[in-house]
Amino acid sequence: MNYSKVTLVGRLVKDPIHTVGNPEKQVDNRTFMQVAVNRSSAKDSPYDVFNVVLWAALADIAFKFCKKGKEVLIDGYLRTNNKKETGPDGKVTWNNYTEVVAKEIQLGHDAGPREEKQQERSPEDVLREVTQSAGVNPEHLAALIAQAIVARRAQTQAQAPGQPEEESYTPDDFPM
Repeated sequence: MNYSKVTLVGRLVKDPIHTVGNPEKQVDNRTFMQVAVNRSSAKDSPYDVFNVVLWAALADIAFKFCKKGKEVLIDGYLRTNNKKETGPDGKVTWNNYTEVVAKEIQLGHDAGPREEKQQERSPEDVLREVTQSAGVNPEHLAALIAQAIVARRAQTQAQAPGQPEEESYTPDDFPM
């Protein structure tokens, strides 16, 4: 059995680089970033830098919210690429490089105070930004959540009439 899984926790070395492929296909969008990971928990321990690539909506979200110094947790897998280069003398060389392809990302704290102060955003504004960058209509998402809550309440009351309602939800209650 072959299996490749990588989990990194570190800080971004520099601001991510975002490239847009075909505008009609968000799948072609990608973000490149470099993550520095300490080798041990000692304060001044040496660190390794890993190249990370993110694709599609994950790439858009990471580019929007990640800046140099941001702490990130990345789950993904390793991929080795081969790049053919021809020198000025006509000699062909192959350069191999390995990168982490991110499947999930969690954002942590910034490295320190930012030069520019971000304006306060309401939860509604954050929801709207995230759903738009992922290609989901926020009003449609809100309607689906409301429908799931109503259906769950009806199901709970049908199972135990006269009992007080207990609010309990699972991810299956919110179809997407």
